[in-house]
Amino acid sequence: MTPLNHDLDPHNIFISEDLEAILTFAEIADEFCDWVEVGPEDYEDEIYSALNLLSALYQQILQVPEVEPHYEDIDLLGLHHREALEIVERFDDLPFHRYQSIIDPLADKEQTSESRDIRIDLKNIYLEIREGLNLYQDGKRPSAVFHWTSSFAFEWGRHVVDAQKALHAFLARV
Repeated sequence: MTPLNHDLDPHNIFISEDLEAILTFAEIADEFCDWVEVGPEDYEDEIYSALNLLSALYQQILQVPEVEPHYEDIDLLGLHHREALEIVERFDDLPFHRYQSIIDPLADKEQTSESRDIRIDLKNIYLEIREGLNLYQDGKRPSAVFHWTSSFAFEWGRHVVDAQKALHAFLARV
């Protein structure tokens, strides 16, 4: 694993809380993507690795400020049409795949649960985090931060919570 290059001015020793939050999130995003891309050394630790990384992503994104992107940096297709099957297959050795979830826990009417797949959750989280990390590594920092925060609100945040709940339920049973 190569260290993430933040490309900061070495003469500027003042780092704002917002910048520190972004740098920390980028480090966690890099660690998460490495975990997905390289795979675990030991599948017994897979559940704990997933829970730790998902928790760190969720906790840190709440500290990241919202910014305006440079719209020319945004790749609307991103990784969504590339590598998706390989990412799902990466998680085939997890001890479970299917779980039950409700879509809106705040809905006024009673809902039936829906069957979900932990591999799809992890894939969707990865695709959004990797897309932002690619922008970040290309020096397009505002667009990376915009991608992470906006896609958290409508895509990967929900997948993190659902995956954490399923992983926690699995651990409670073993």
